[in-house]
Amino acid sequence: MRWTPWLCPGLLPTIGCGPSLEYSPYANSTLPPPSVSIDEEMSSSRRDLTGQIGLETSGDTFELDLSTNVGRVQISGRSSAGSDLSFLDGVDGRVSVAEDAVSDELSLLIVDDSGPLFLLETVTPTVLTRDAFGVNFVITANDLGPVPVGTTTLSLTSVYVGTDDGEVEAFPGEPLEVVIGGLSYRFVLLASWSRSYDAEINLQCALDEILSYEVARVEPGTASTIPLERPSARGIDNNACSSAPPAP
Repeated sequence: MRWTPWLCPGLLPTIGCGPSLEYSPYANSTLPPPSVSIDEEMSSSRRDLTGQIGLETSGDTFELDLSTNVGRVQISGRSSAGSDLSFLDGVDGRVSVAEDAVSDELSLLIVDDSGPLFLLETVTPTVLTRDAFGVNFVITANDLGPVPVGTTTLSLTSVYVGTDDGEVEAFPGEPLEVVIGGLSYRFVLLASWSRSYDAEINLQCALDEILSYEVARVEPGTASTIPLERPSARGIDNNACSSAPPAP
């Protein structure tokens, strides 16, 4: 048994303080699940819009005001990747929003005439990743160890990212600058984990696994690769579990 000091209160709010055999060193750099929302009903699992983008940002949130030939549409998002999105303001492009079939969470893709500008996958790779970068652009790689969260355990992993230079391994909260299709991007693995818990525990979890990442176009050699840490007030899984309602 060994003591892991970073498990004490104040450093990782969703994890208790105590002895353990092993904890993932990537617990604090695994970022909270991101989110995307649109200000109108999704009549299908995907919405594609073309027009000029207006952008407002505040902290880790952003809001796109898209002016199209059928009116204005607002799309909001939240991500802890820390990307500079100012380059999106004033862009004429295509904005796509797609719904994950299992969680109903939305993902976001923005492209211009040169190719993908910005991709935010909130829960799992969707059709938007395929459209932007092809099949198997991001795949699960190596085991990074466990993180206990309440009465559950998250098993963290790294991922492989397909680039012009071959597969590159990415780790949670460690941004990379990569070249894809001749263009430079800042890639951030936000979170990659799966949850396990005793089937006898009366739990209801919104997310049992996640593979989320952000990809933003940059000028070559300018991507910030400073390691990221999860904000102290944010849970590693957005506190996604609660007690299940009693059976009728």
